[in-house]
Amino acid sequence: VDVIAAIDAEDISKHLLEIFEKKALCQTADLEDEDDRAGEEDEDELAEHDSLLIGAAADCVAEFAEVFADAFEPIMDTFLPHIAGYA
Repeated sequence: VDVIAAIDAEDISKHLLEIFEKKALCQTADLEDEDDRAGEEDEDELAEHDSLLIGAAADCVAEFAEVFADAFEPIMDTFLPHIAGYA
């Protein structure tokens, strides 16, 4: 079970980093389709979407820290610069 959790945690961590870097599909699709959907969503709505998504990703990182305890420390070094940018 621990091996499965570690593999899943690695995959989830990659996706969380994409969110913090604003490279997740749901964040980049808006930029690519912006011309096609002119006027559908304004910048405030997109900013709120990103804010909610990044907040949820930060909550996931906090849960990782709780679950993995001391083993999370090396992983936190990866997330910290990204999270600090939003503080």
